[in-house]
Formats: sequence, structure tokens, C-alpha cells
Amino acid sequence: MKKLIFTGILAATLIALAGCGSKAEVAPSEEETTTTTEEETTTVEDGDEVTTEGVEELEGDEDTATYSGEKLPAVYFDFDRFEIRADQQDSISDIASAVSGGGATFRIEGNCDEWGTEEYNYALGLKRAKSVQDALVRAGVSESQLTLISYGESNPVCTQSNANCWRENRRVEVTVLP
Repeated sequence: MKKLIFTGILAATLIALAGCGSKAEVAPSEEETTTTTEEETTTVEDGDEVTTEGVEELEGDEDTATYSGEKLPAVYFDFDRFEIRADQQDSISDIASAVSGGGATFRIEGNCDEWGTEEYNYALGLKRAKSVQDALVRAGVSESQLTLISYGESNPVCTQSNANCWRENRRVEVTVLP
């Protein structure tokens, strides 16, 4: 009898705890996201190890940087992806032409929407920042000018819970460092 009561209490506790650790959310539908083909993307190699260990977390609200009088464009990403979309190649080119050749250093800031765990979003933000860094280096920017950071979901530009905001928050911004 004691064994049966103990098993019942244990089962009830496990069921209660299982519901505490996750967000009760529904992912965006297929219509709210876009897809790309391999020919249209720039990717980080699958073998590249990307972790959140040692990722700097900054406080404060910083705007996208200006350099030489121009605002650097953001690079936007598809839901749950870190490949640079074909329609974002102009942004990469604009950033590369603005930052190459100078002695300034730049921080590449990866951001995510609110979907997923904080840990997952920090890792995804870092992968997005790494994709942009790799694309800028291929475009001729010196890697020594670039540092990476991931804000994960902690730095949204839009706080409403809808597809347009989620799309705006899936981005990488480049900031001039002092």
C-alpha cells in the first residue's frame, strides 16, 4: 500500500514538474516564415563548433551604429536559420564597403525572436553573427576588425508577439566599437 501511494505521489510530482520548465507556445506557421535554397545561402560549416560559452552579455539599448555618416543595415534571417538569405546579400555588401579599409573595430551582434529557450537562442544568435562575420571576411574585411556577440532573444527591436515583430527580431546588426 505504501509503495502504491509513493508511486502515485512520485508520478504526480513528475507530471507537475514537466510542465514547469517549458514555454507553452506555438511556433510560427509555414506561411509566416520563408525558406531558402542552398544556392541562395551562405552557410557556416557544419563542423564549426559554436557554443554560448564565453559569450558576452551586454546591458543597455544600443542602436545600429553609424560609420562615415551612414547607418549600417541589419541582416535579417529566416525562422530558426543562420544562413544568409539571397535577399540580404546587398546588406552584406553595404556593410563590407562601409567597414573595410579603416582601422575601426566592429561588433557583430546576433539576435533572435522569442521562440526557443534562452540557451538555444544565444547559440543561434552566435551562429548568425558568425555567418555575417564569414561573409564580411570573404568580402575583404579583416577578421581582426570584427568581434562577435549574441544577445539571443534579450535585445528585441519589436516587442509585440506577432509574425512581423518576430521577423524584425531575427537579425544581425553591426556596431562600431569606440
